[in-house]
Amino acid sequence: MCEPDLLEYRGLSYFILDMKQPGVTVQPLRQMNGYASFNQVFLTDAKVEPEFLVSEVGNGWAVTTTTLMHERRRRATQLGDPLGQAGSCL
Repeated sequence: MCEPDLLEYRGLSYFILDMKQPGVTVQPLRQMNGYASFNQVFLTDAKVEPEFLVSEVGNGWAVTTTTLMHERRRRATQLGDPLGQAGSCL
């Protein structure tokens, strides 16, 4: 969900959906060597049930930054930096 009248990231919502449902198309973004680390995901009439909304409508950026913070801390810990000081370098 996106509210176009709001600026920047305000108005984004964070949700979970079944990636195998009709209306979800996943296309790998291939590098020159053929390896694909990331995908493009297209949603065309895919369904997101209300119970799969994470947090409130319009609060998606806060959920995203929290998710990324935890991922950064996990990677820093794997690199032997339990305080996550190297996190900003990852």
